Amino acid sequence: MVKPSSPVPTALKAEFQELARRIVRADRAARIGGRSQNTIYAIGKALEGAFKRGRDMEADDGAPESLSWEMVPPRAREALHFLGVFARRDGAERAPRPVRLEREFGPAERPGWLLAESEQSDRRFVSGAIQPLVRLGLLLPVEPGGGMIELSERGMALYDEYQRRRDQHDPTLPLESIRPSRVGG
Repeated sequence: MVKPSSPVPTALKAEFQELARRIVRADRAARIGGRSQNTIYAIGKALEGAFKRGRDMEADDGAPESLSWEMVPPRAREALHFLGVFARRDGAERAPRPVRLEREFGPAERPGWLLAESEQSDRRFVSGAIQPLVRLGLLLPVEPGGGMIELSERGMALYDEYQRRRDQHDPTLPLESIRPSRVGG
């Protein structure tokens, strides 16, 4: 009988997904630049590394993981970045402005979210970018059962931590896009 494996920690999943994004980006850059690529080797090396880490991983002690920028899905990261910039539009030294989103139905009756009480009220977020932020507690309902959510203190703290790491040019931050630039990939 095969022993059931313990779940993979979210941080480790996020790390593997980021590695996959980097492999895809390198492949695209090589294709655009007309250079040779060895994507199969890169994928094989990544799988080998993941296998070794899984084999050598200690049993999970059940301690909750702290949330990091890498653990937020890419579309949700983009939305959180926009909301963080919007909250800090008066400068980082001031307390962030409250950022609220209200539910609205857009084209083809698809639900989405709009910035409430904003001169930029045409900025619409799809539910697929907002729901992960709600699930992670980065956006919270303003009132139970209402159609309005707001950026939580936890969400603002995660954005501030991301901004600090970005200002320090942290190479471990996820790629902002897997689209390679024409200049060196």
